[in-house]
Amino acid sequence: MDTRSIVEQDTTHTWNERHRQLTKTIAQVLEDYSIVKFVPLNCDEEESVEQLLLVIDTTIQYGEDLEVRDRYPEEEDPEEREN
Repeated sequence: MDTRSIVEQDTTHTWNERHRQLTKTIAQVLEDYSIVKFVPLNCDEEESVEQLLLVIDTTIQYGEDLEVRDRYPEEEDPEEREN
């Protein structure tokens, strides 16, 4: 779905009729500068939800400033303990 189809979806409301040109202009700016990205979502498919969460995390840069944690801490060498 793109911004043009959203603008043209509902033309029956008075607000939409009065502000049609403004809505079209805003939609054009959003499209020209790639400000909006539409991602399909199927709530019944876990993969679809995971893909959307990945897009959200990437967009807001979630976790960019977190320290990397080692999943497997270094094991101590038994010989080093004796010394």
